[in-house]
Amino acid sequence: MTENQVLEGTVIFKLANEGSKSESKLPFLQVLEDGLEKEIPLYLKNSNPFENNKLKEYEGKSVKIEGYEKNGTFVISQISS
Repeated sequence: MTENQVLEGTVIFKLANEGSKSESKLPFLQVLEDGLEKEIPLYLKNSNPFENNKLKEYEGKSVKIEGYEKNGTFVISQISS
């Protein structure tokens, strides 16, 4: 079982896979870690990862998320602003 974590930061959308057929804007959590800005890829459970409609309402907002890391992506089980 993967251990749940709580992270705080700002949801942003960045262009990924630029120039390819899978080019799209993907969600990231922008956090400050040890004085450096870090961007963590996000996935909201039970959400369409190609549309990310449920995460778009949080774009540009400071949020608190709960979830776990899987294969370099933070899988969100709960989010609040």
